[in-house]
Amino acid sequence: MNQGFQLHSRAGCRCATAALAAREKLVRDWYVDSFRELRSFPGVRDAGDELKFTELLRSIYRRHANAVPVMAKGVGELREELRAQQRLTELPEIHQFLDGFYLSRIGIRILIGGPGGEGGKGGGG
Repeated sequence: MNQGFQLHSRAGCRCATAALAAREKLVRDWYVDSFRELRSFPGVRDAGDELKFTELLRSIYRRHANAVPVMAKGVGELREELRAQQRLTELPEIHQFLDGFYLSRIGIRILIGGPGGEGGKGGGG
């Protein structure tokens, strides 16, 4: 069980977190795949390797393009389910999780947006 789902379960809304947990797992898997790809890259020794690494960064950038909308959809579904159960309250654990997610995402965008990265082309993010 991942940390986000454990936090949600302790908040007493296990049933309502199914949609958010599924989306969280999808996004987390994207990050795990990206980490593995970066770790397995043999290193940059020449201009050809640099081009391959730049393409890898672009691929990762594109893969993560929908991470925020996917998470937002899960949060919206959670909110609707809690509203239907008349349990719409502040859930600090979810806010804390999302704050960490967005801060990590900003850091990754800054790193990838450097020279040669997709963000360096005005791609935003």
